Amino acid sequence: MQNLTIENVLERVKSQHGLKSDYMVAKVLGIHPANISGWRHGKSLPDENMCVILAGAASIDPLFLTASMQAQRSKNDTARAIWEQVAERLAHMH
Repeated sequence: MQNLTIENVLERVKSQHGLKSDYMVAKVLGIHPANISGWRHGKSLPDENMCVILAGAASIDPLFLTASMQAQRSKNDTARAIWEQVAERLAHMH
């Protein structure tokens, strides 16, 4: 699973749980809908704790999801490349 984005994860949660809206996803995850809106609009990304919750809801390895989010959060190319390599190695382990 390469190029994992928060949009991919949210759509996977919707699909796996038969949910029709981000509001319903927020209720299932126990968070405010504004969090999901912020993720969708690129204002923020889920932290490590939320990655664990999202990973469980989407049947994704939490380490892979966390590394993917860290790569997207990285402020420079070197850090981004490191997190992308971590995510890629984790993806191949499963």
